[in-house]
Amino acid sequence: MSYPTAAPLDSPVSGMVQRQIDCFVGAEEVTPSDTTAVLYRGLLATVAGVIKVTMWDDTVVSVPVLAGVIYPLLVKLVWSTGTTATGIVGLY
Repeated sequence: MSYPTAAPLDSPVSGMVQRQIDCFVGAEEVTPSDTTAVLYRGLLATVAGVIKVTMWDDTVVSVPVLAGVIYPLLVKLVWSTGTTATGIVGLY
């Protein structure tokens, strides 16, 4: 997975490119796993519950989520153990 790079600061489009970097560029359905590494910049669920994740800094947390709300989290693992929310979508 690659992310767009910003234009040089003196470029006339640098502001436009920066706005593109601040948003998500893709999404995929998540199958929670206690062992499969991922890289997401955000999560949402279609059915409310709890999503247990390992954050980028290796902190493991259980995040209560509402359906349809985007949670901007830098996540590297979405656990199956401890996750009750369903219809999880990873945003990158």
